[in-house]
Amino acid sequence: MLMFSRTLIIWRFLLFLTLWNLANGESYPHHEPFEGSNMGHHHYYGDGAFNGKKCDAQTKCKAEDGFVCIDGMCACQYSQQQLSSEKKCLSLVHGPCLTSKNVSLPCTANAKCVPDLQSYNYHKCVCADGYIESHQRTCHLAYGQPCGNDRSQICDHIGGLACVEGTCKCRDDLQVYNEKEKKCKGIVGAICQFLEHDFCVGGTSCEDELRGYETIGLCKCDPGLKWNGEKCEK
Repeated sequence: MLMFSRTLIIWRFLLFLTLWNLANGESYPHHEPFEGSNMGHHHYYGDGAFNGKKCDAQTKCKAEDGFVCIDGMCACQYSQQQLSSEKKCLSLVHGPCLTSKNVSLPCTANAKCVPDLQSYNYHKCVCADGYIESHQRTCHLAYGQPCGNDRSQICDHIGGLACVEGTCKCRDDLQVYNEKEKKCKGIVGAICQFLEHDFCVGGTSCEDELRGYETIGLCKCDPGLKWNGEKCEK
């Protein structure tokens, strides 16, 4: 409990220092990557000219777009939790965010900034309603959402969704969407991979079947069960 309190105090101090520096355009020391992050190095941008703009006490970075001075160059404050879009720093899902009169740490597209219930005075990005988090910590369209040709409106391919007739659905008619697991699952007759143990719906398994000269995997009812058109039962 004591260690948690000390950590919380340190986080509050760092957040206060960060916001003060952003508001005043001051130089800020190099930040270590957040644990579990998967982004690359700092993205460097300048104030007006966004290609490696140098900064110092006289030449300040564009704080309203989330840039601070790191090692003499304008960069996003949290390099491993932010990506740059339209010359702005955008926090990924679970990344820090804030919107105020003098400071802006906006979220990536299709995400919103909400209070973090586990930490006082701290906000984080979460996907907006109708969206689901991707492996890249961006937000993709969830099942049943309208879709089109907009590249920023991608169906959740991790869950097996695709844009079918303007709606995010399972790719195959022999698949159904599992709301609890947030992914498409195969019913009896659906093509499957033998190693995908959880792809087929409950009461079914992926079994090999010889078709001509080719062996494919199909979802089939487990021994002792029969398909009734909706599920496998005794």
